[in-house]
Amino acid sequence: MQTILIVEDEEVLRQEVAILLTLVGYEVYEMPHGHATLSLIAENEPHWTPDLILCGILIGPMGVGDFYTAVRNNPRLKDIPFVFVCSNHVSASALRALGISSCLRVPLAPEELLKEISDQLKKTLKLKITYENDSACEAATDT
Repeated sequence: MQTILIVEDEEVLRQEVAILLTLVGYEVYEMPHGHATLSLIAENEPHWTPDLILCGILIGPMGVGDFYTAVRNNPRLKDIPFVFVCSNHVSASALRALGISSCLRVPLAPEELLKEISDQLKKTLKLKITYENDSACEAATDT
């Protein structure tokens, strides 16, 4: 079962998304902000790593840019895909300044959210399979 970590400060949105994702078969963990999320990950390291992080842009006292950077700087977490969620008043230039190329806008269409999550997980799986195949080929040529 694939695991999705939802980091969103708006409790109602977080819970609604968690219910949807649980109903379609994902294992879901919810956190209200970046500090709590980094603590959860540190406490469970190295035994637990989410397959995807669904992250709101406004996630409490730690800004999304700092949270994203902290995750990307952790060697164990750096390849976890992110799906970002933001309100319509957040500009594209503000997102680019945070290093975010795309963001789903609220209100979320369930089909759009599920497709984006599925696409990101498939992309990550393809990269993982490619990496493992390349590593196996290198090991075979070294012997």
